[in-house]
Amino acid sequence: MHQAFVASSTLKPMARQLLQDRAPVAYGGVEAYARRHTKEDAGALAWLVLGYAHWLDHDPAKAIDPLNRAKSQAGDLGDYVDFYLGASYFQSGRVAEAISTVHDFDQKYPDSLLIRDARVLYANALLSEARGGEVIALLEQNRQPTRADIELALGRAYAAAGQPEKAATTLGNLYVTMPLSPEADQAAIELEKLPADVQAKAIGANGRRTRADLLMRGRRFSQAASEYHRAQIAWHHQRVQQPEPLLRGARFHADEWCIAKPTQRKSRKAMSGPSQIPWRGDAGGAHRCRSASPSFSETCQSWCTPSCSSQRTTARLARVTRRIFICRPWS
Repeated sequence: MHQAFVASSTLKPMARQLLQDRAPVAYGGVEAYARRHTKEDAGALAWLVLGYAHWLDHDPAKAIDPLNRAKSQAGDLGDYVDFYLGASYFQSGRVAEAISTVHDFDQKYPDSLLIRDARVLYANALLSEARGGEVIALLEQNRQPTRADIELALGRAYAAAGQPEKAATTLGNLYVTMPLSPEADQAAIELEKLPADVQAKAIGANGRRTRADLLMRGRRFSQAASEYHRAQIAWHHQRVQQPEPLLRGARFHADEWCIAKPTQRKSRKAMSGPSQIPWRGDAGGAHRCRSASPSFSETCQSWCTPSCSSQRTTARLARVTRRIFICRPWS
């Protein structure tokens, strides 16, 4: 349970309670303190705390006024005031004001810990105004160390500037190599907007396999199993376009064989015989594998439904799927 708010003659205990509970009485207590100390540094800090609390409450419109009041006496905290004020403007749809607030952030606060976050904020505000060229110039020189939010903004900028190949390369690299980041899902949405051939070239079967491996390491088992299956489909498309290099040494097990119960495996083996399993260099086996893929897809979907609550089950499925698709060379 939340503790009752206790008014104080000092800011620190009240600010701590506000940021912890964000109850209406806490907002009132900190605001009253800020109004009593308007011309002091402590008053500016109180306004900053109020604005930040509204930001934590996902109410950026209410954060704007206290953050504006904090600007005059912000002092060493000016970078925090400007960043959260610009972010609040942007989230409230006041894009022009957001741009004017953070456009010179680098020059005003060269040593700020928020400098890269401010660049991303500025880039996203420019993108919403269809100024992709300026975003490219801003972010291309600030890509190291790699950050998912910067790569996402840059990929969007390339797409907006009419450079789909660069957009696909940037977004595809984010989607493949940083699958655990929230931006990876947004990158997938942006990739869907690009031409299909550009998407396929940017990710491919190897990229999907890499993403699936990283999802496995992050214990995202259901997503990993789905991604391994997508990798198999992508690999089949590559086989059709380049049959000889990819048929060589291929070994497929795309039916439900590996995820069936032992008794089912035995009965299936008795019915079908070993010749039904496609082995190295068996083109007919490869054809049978493709015909078996729909049943495997249905099995994956049935095991990976949201209602499946057993982590052990999804982990087993991912391991089995990985074994199916990694038992052959990839190109």
